[in-house]
Amino acid sequence: MLLLKFPLQSNKMTRTVLVSLLILAIGGCTKPNMENSDMDEVAQWHQPEDSTPQEQCPCCDYITLTERGLYEICPVCFWEDDGQDINKLDQPSYPNSGITLREGRNNFKEFGACEKHMVEHVLNSQERSKFSHRPRNPN
Repeated sequence: MLLLKFPLQSNKMTRTVLVSLLILAIGGCTKPNMENSDMDEVAQWHQPEDSTPQEQCPCCDYITLTERGLYEICPVCFWEDDGQDINKLDQPSYPNSGITLREGRNNFKEFGACEKHMVEHVLNSQERSKFSHRPRNPN
């Protein structure tokens, strides 16, 4: 199993997603012989060239993401951007506990986060004002 780490920034905490890749060989499964020190050489942190938010969060419509589809956490609504197309409002988003984008958007309108238990992690209204907001169609 090969572990790759990608940092996901939020205002109050940094979450790290561990992506596991299972290496399959013809005729069975093999396990690479790696020590922890070797793993550090293989694992890479995603660092965008420009950390300025340029992309719109598909859930709250604030410009909070450096890039789309890299599992960044939006600090405004705490949606984890899995790159799901914004046209697929009713498709479950597994990084977001399986809720749909439509549910996340409705939750954000109702209580200010993509899920109720994420409210404690999101920016307050004063802090969120530093991000540009571009509302889409009200789906």
